[in-house]
Amino acid sequence: MHYTKKYINFINGRYASEGIRISAGIIVPSLFLNFFDMLSIGLIMSFGALCVSVADTPGPAKHRINGMLATCVLVSFLSVITHYIAVSPVILGVLLTVAGFIFSMLAVFGVRSSAVGIAALLMIVLSLQSPPHGKDIWIHAGYTLAGGTWYMLYSLALYRLRPYKFIQQVLGDYIQEVSVYL
Repeated sequence: MHYTKKYINFINGRYASEGIRISAGIIVPSLFLNFFDMLSIGLIMSFGALCVSVADTPGPAKHRINGMLATCVLVSFLSVITHYIAVSPVILGVLLTVAGFIFSMLAVFGVRSSAVGIAALLMIVLSLQSPPHGKDIWIHAGYTLAGGTWYMLYSLALYRLRPYKFIQQVLGDYIQEVSVYL
C-alpha cells in the first residue's frame, strides 16, 4: 500500500483544510492582539470565534450566515447573563439545567441548530472561568461579539474567494471511496 499517497490525499483533503481554516480563524485574534500587549482581550475574542466556529457547518451561504449570526448574538447574550448569575449558585444551577435542556432540544431542527446550541452551552461554561464585574461584563460581551463577528466575516470571505473548494474536496473524497469499493 502507498502510505505517502494516503498522506498527500489527507493533506489535500477537506479535513485538513477545514482544520487549518478553523484554527487560523480562532487563533488570529489572540496572535494579533498579543503584538499590542492585549492578550487577554485577544483570548476573549478567540473564545467568541471558537463558539461561532462550532456553528460554521457546510451548507448554503444564507444558512451559514444565519447560523453564525444567531450564534454571535446568542453567545454574547449568554455571556452577559452568565456573568450576572454566577454570583448565586442556585440560580446558576437553574440556568445550566434550563439552558442545557433548551439548547439540547435544538438538535431536533438539524445539525446547524444543534451546533448553535452546543456553542451556547460552550459559552456558558467558558464564562464561568473568571467572571468580570460591573461594566466589565458588557465589555467582555462586546469582545466576545467582536470575535464571533471576526470569525463569521473571515469564514464568509474565504467562501467568497473559493466557493466550490469544499464541494470539490468532497467529490474527490467520494471518488476515492468509490474506487476503493470497486
